[in-house]
Amino acid sequence: MSRFLLGARLRRGESSPPLAAAVPIGTEASAACCRRSRLRAWALAPGNYFKMPGGSVISFNCVDSSLSSLKNCQSYINTGMDIATNVALDLVENRNDVEEVNRMESVMLEYAAMDRELNHYMQAVEATVHQIKRDKPENIPDLKDLVKKKFTALESKNDDSDLKRNEKYIHFMEQLKRMRKQCIHTWQRNSIPWPC
Repeated sequence: MSRFLLGARLRRGESSPPLAAAVPIGTEASAACCRRSRLRAWALAPGNYFKMPGGSVISFNCVDSSLSSLKNCQSYINTGMDIATNVALDLVENRNDVEEVNRMESVMLEYAAMDRELNHYMQAVEATVHQIKRDKPENIPDLKDLVKKKFTALESKNDDSDLKRNEKYIHFMEQLKRMRKQCIHTWQRNSIPWPC
């Protein structure tokens, strides 16, 4: 049985199928088996199952798995930024039109915006999980709504100038500047006109 299904069954107070089949429902033995299966699940992932004051159990396994996938997306964004940097450097080195290089700068800013948005979403999810673990409310609130509110609050502080402070963007601009200087020096030495 998957951890997700086990978590759902535990929240409803059910035991896993083999235990339910072996012990008659409604007996003290059945309740003991349910407690043992809950304890076993908590032992497998103690930090991811929380018993709320109302008696319900909430599992954060799926949230952790989703956050892990989102962190993989960050590596794809970083790879995209590396590729855009290499393309821009090739464009400068091969004396291409300045407008084409500027398009690569726009691409880098788009990647920086994606990175910021992804970071804000992960921060909103992590803050919501932390809040639930800390407050342990009697009734489980609408988690989706909580995340949305936290995400919107983070996004409302966005400023386009933030994008130019992205570490990869700064590195991109520095490399571009160095490559232009290097190419101008080479072209001047060889009496080749600068394309812009």
